[in-house]
Amino acid sequence: MRTPCAVPLWQCLRRAVLCSLPLIAGCFATVASRCPACVELSQASLGSLPPETQRLFILVPGLLGYGHEWNAAQIELLHHPEIAVLVYSWEPWQSLERSGRTMARVLSEVDRRLPVGVRDVTVIAHSAAGMIAVEAAGSVDTPLRRPLHIVAVGAPLAGLGYYPEPPNLRRTPLAMVLGGRFTEWPAPRPGIEIRVFPTSADDPVMRRIGQHNPADPRVLPKQARLEYLPADLGHNSALGWLCHRLLHSDPSDAAPNRGTQ
Repeated sequence: MRTPCAVPLWQCLRRAVLCSLPLIAGCFATVASRCPACVELSQASLGSLPPETQRLFILVPGLLGYGHEWNAAQIELLHHPEIAVLVYSWEPWQSLERSGRTMARVLSEVDRRLPVGVRDVTVIAHSAAGMIAVEAAGSVDTPLRRPLHIVAVGAPLAGLGYYPEPPNLRRTPLAMVLGGRFTEWPAPRPGIEIRVFPTSADDPVMRRIGQHNPADPRVLPKQARLEYLPADLGHNSALGWLCHRLLHSDPSDAAPNRGTQ
């Protein structure tokens, strides 16, 4: 049964259109335009990693592309010469299903091509990109040669809740269905860990619409680790803090948490 929309349908559609206007207007920020020094993920960049690389971090920007929100995270990662950092770009007008399959193929290829000395791969996916990464985790080729960590931060995995779930939700461009309601995600393939860090309810992206919670833990794969960020961190400011946390804590310290805030 579909959950009734919390506001009139015309308002739901209006919000969906307004949410898409920045993309229609061409405001999507490419990595090259915002961070010329950044290295994008490609076969060439995988083949030219520094010889001291022990870990690979893949940064995945949100729906509007690469922005200043990654500055603190990039600075934090620069302090660790054993970590190589690549940025993954995705097409915002593709469907969730197609974007997930594409990322899964890329991550499978990354695992095959990386030197044996690279011990693990961490994907930090921000905002809507977290939805793509969690979708991809269900179809990556296995067995993997090394652990793959999927980290979704500020990702509205239950959808924004502006309007009821439309048919073929995963086959419609993500920019158009982000305002809907997602009820489940595929289980990750063996060797893949998912950690979900929702930003607080003060974050406009994660704000409740009536009874709908974009960070509803009930939609997560059973194996996912749900970890709450400090309440004062915003949608963008969380990235630098989170990178510091990931680099200075043991992932095994975080037990699965499926409660509510």
